[in-house]
Amino acid sequence: MSKYFETYIATGVQEAIDILKQNVIDLICSDLYMSNGTGVDLLQEVKKNHRNISFILISGSNYNLDRKIAEHYGAIFIPKCEFDLIEQIITIADNGNKSTE
Repeated sequence: MSKYFETYIATGVQEAIDILKQNVIDLICSDLYMSNGTGVDLLQEVKKNHRNISFILISGSNYNLDRKIAEHYGAIFIPKCEFDLIEQIITIADNGNKSTE
């Protein structure tokens, strides 16, 4: 993704929160399963403290529960198996994620 965007990489929830505190972020693309927590934990933190950031939750699973959790918090859920994952992320970034505002 760094080919298309300025990116920051975090391997865990706390590392991502630290990056959020130090940088202006427009879009978060998070895996559901992370070290020291989940993408949902990060999503909840973002909604609590950084409300205007669009959020994409990505998972190797395509469970309806994962999708429902993401949508409950105003995020977009994309399964990793999507063949056009990068194109979807670019489209969301270009258009803004209206459902998170």
